[in-house]
Amino acid sequence: MSRWQQNRSMSRMSSRSLTLKRPKASMAVWPKCDWYNLRFILRVMFSEIMANTAIIFTLVHYNASFPHSLPIAVPAAGVFGWAVWVCGPVSGPQVTPIVPLALVIMRHITIIHALVVMIGQFLGSLFGYLLAWALRPDNHPSTHGTNYGLTVIHHVTVGQAFGLEFLAAFWVILAVLATLDEFRPSAWSQGHITSFYAFFALTILWLAALVGHYTGASIHPFRSLVPAIFGNNYKDVWIYFTAPFLGSIVAVLVYEMIMSEGASAARIKAWFTDRNFDRHLDYKKLEHEDDI
Repeated sequence: MSRWQQNRSMSRMSSRSLTLKRPKASMAVWPKCDWYNLRFILRVMFSEIMANTAIIFTLVHYNASFPHSLPIAVPAAGVFGWAVWVCGPVSGPQVTPIVPLALVIMRHITIIHALVVMIGQFLGSLFGYLLAWALRPDNHPSTHGTNYGLTVIHHVTVGQAFGLEFLAAFWVILAVLATLDEFRPSAWSQGHITSFYAFFALTILWLAALVGHYTGASIHPFRSLVPAIFGNNYKDVWIYFTAPFLGSIVAVLVYEMIMSEGASAARIKAWFTDRNFDRHLDYKKLEHEDDI
C-alpha cells in the first residue's frame, strides 16, 4: 500500500471516529454554534414550512360547496396525516404553534428550537395562503370578497367559540402527549410513532367534523392570522390565539400531573425546579426507594 493510500485510509478512519463521537443533534438539547447544528435547525424549519404550506393551502383552497364534495374534515385529515408521515422524521412535524409551546413546557425541546419551529410554521402558513390565493378558482365562494380563507364564527356566541377552540386544542395536545409519554405501557406504545400519522389524521377528522362548522376548527393561530392580515379583518382573531394556547397549557398540566404513569409529586417538583430534569427518570420510584 502506498503512502498516499495509507494517509487516505487514516483520514477516513479519523473522520468516521469523529462522526461517531459527535452527539446527534436533537431539539431536546441546546444547540452548539456550528454548521452541524445550524444545518439541523434549518432542516427543522424547512420541514415545518413544507408541512404548513400543504396544510394551509388545502384548508384555504378546498371548496366544499360543490355538489357531492366531501366535507372539509376529510381533506383536512388527509393533509395532516400526509404532513406527519412526510415531515415527521425531521421535525415531528409540530404543524401548529400550540405543539412547540406544549413541548417547551414539558421540557421536550428547547426554547430556541421552539422559536425555529414557530417561524417555520408562520412562513409555511404565509406561503400556503399565498399559493391558495394565486391558484384560487373563480367559483370559490370567497374569491370575490375580502374574507378569503378567514376562520369565522357561525351560529355560536363568542364565549362558545372560545370554548370550542379551547377543547379542540386541549384534545389535540393530549393526543400528542400520550404518544410521547416515556412511561406509557409497552403494550400501548409499540409501533405508536409509525402509526401516529393515521391516529393524528383521525383526530383531526373528528375535531374538524365536530367543531369546524362553528369556528372553522382552526387549532392553529397562524392559520387564522394570515388571512386576517390580508383581508384586514381582525374580528374575533383573539379567540384563535388565546383559546388554543390556553388549551395547550392546560393539557400539559393535566397530562403531566394526572394522566402520565410517571406522575408524582417528586416529578412535578423536579419538573419546575431541577435544571437537569430527566424526562426518562422515574421520580416516583426514586422517591419510594429513598423512603425505604
